Amino acid sequence: MARRDDEEAAGEESIRRSVARTLANWITVLASLAVILGWGATGFYTLEPGESAVILLFGERNRTVVAEGLHWHFPAPIQTMEVVNVSEVRQEGFGLRPVAPASPQPAQRPDDATPAAGESTTTFENAMQTADNNIVNLGYVLKYEIDDAFAYLYGMADPEKTLFDATRAAVREVVGQLGVDDVLYTKRQEIEVRARDLLNERLAAYFGEVEAGSAFRVRSIELQVVQPPAQVQEAFDEIIAAGQDEERAISQARGDAKEVLEQATARAIELEQSSLAYKESKVLEARGRASRFDALLVEYRLAPEVTRRRLYLETMEEILPQVDKMVIEPGSATVVPFLPMGQMGQMGQGTPMVLPAPQPSAPAPEDAGEEQR
Repeated sequence: MARRDDEEAAGEESIRRSVARTLANWITVLASLAVILGWGATGFYTLEPGESAVILLFGERNRTVVAEGLHWHFPAPIQTMEVVNVSEVRQEGFGLRPVAPASPQPAQRPDDATPAAGESTTTFENAMQTADNNIVNLGYVLKYEIDDAFAYLYGMADPEKTLFDATRAAVREVVGQLGVDDVLYTKRQEIEVRARDLLNERLAAYFGEVEAGSAFRVRSIELQVVQPPAQVQEAFDEIIAAGQDEERAISQARGDAKEVLEQATARAIELEQSSLAYKESKVLEARGRASRFDALLVEYRLAPEVTRRRLYLETMEEILPQVDKMVIEPGSATVVPFLPMGQMGQMGQGTPMVLPAPQPSAPAPEDAGEEQR
C-alpha cells in the first residue's frame, strides 16, 4: 500500500515537472517573440517632406530613401540609418562680421586711450587682391542645399569646412581675374554667377568618386559688401563722386542734344511743308495762267481786233495805274487838251497822258497765239 502511494506521488511530481517545463518553454518563446518584435519595431521610421534616409547594411551603403511617409529597415546592427534634410536652404556668411584690431602695445597707447579722430576701430576680415594689384573687402552670403545625403554624410570627414574653404577659394579666384573698378562698380553680378559656377564644378570634382554625385548644390553667392580698404576709402569716394558727375554731365549733354535734334527735326519738317505748299501754289498759279491764256487765245481767234485792243488797254492800265490816260484815234491832225470837269480841283497835280490807239496792223491770230505761248 505504501508502495502504491509512493508511485502515485512520483507520477504527480513528474506531471508537475512536465507542466513547469512546458510553461517555461512557452514563456521563453513568448519572451523571445516579444524581444524580436521589439527589435524589429526599431526599424520603423518616418520621413517628412524634403528628407532623405541613408541605409547602411553592415556599414556599407545599401540604399537612399527619398519618399516621404512610413518605412522600415532591418534593425541595428544589421542595418543603420541616418536622416538628412535635403530641401532646406542653408546659408553661410563670409566677411560680414567686422573684427576688432589687435590691441596696441602699452608703450604705444595706454589701455584707456580713445581712438584718434578718423581712426577706424574695426577691420574687415575678408580682403582680396584684384588683377591690378589692388585690395578690396568683400562680404557675401553662400546659399546652398544638400544634394546627396550619402555624399554629405560619408563623402568627406568635414564637408562643411570643405564647402567653406572651396567657397572662399572660388570667390578669390574670380576676383583675382578682374580689376578693382570691375569688382567695385561694373561686374558685381558677373562675379556672383562665375563664382557660383566655379564652386559647383569644384564640388563635383571633390565628390566625383561618390556614386550619387556632389554633396552640395550651390544656389547662389550674393555679394553684400564690396568696398576698398578703409585707408583709401576717401579716395575711392572721390572717384565715385567724379563718376557720378561724369554720368550727370553725359545725361545733361544727351538731353540737350536730344532737344536740339528735336528742334532741328521740327524746323526741317516745317521747311519741307512750307516748300511743298509754295511748290503747290506755284504749280496751281502756272496752271491758272495757262488756262487763262488758252481762254484768251480762243477769244482772240474769234475777235482778234477787239481782243488785241482790250489787251493793250489792260496792259497800259496795269503798268500806269496812277496816270490819267486818253486814247485817240491814229491820224488825228491835232490833239486838243482835255480837262475832265470832275478833276478841276486837282489841276497842277498831274498831266494827262495821251496814248495812241493800237495800230490795226496786228499779226495773224495763229501767230499771236504762238508768240504768247
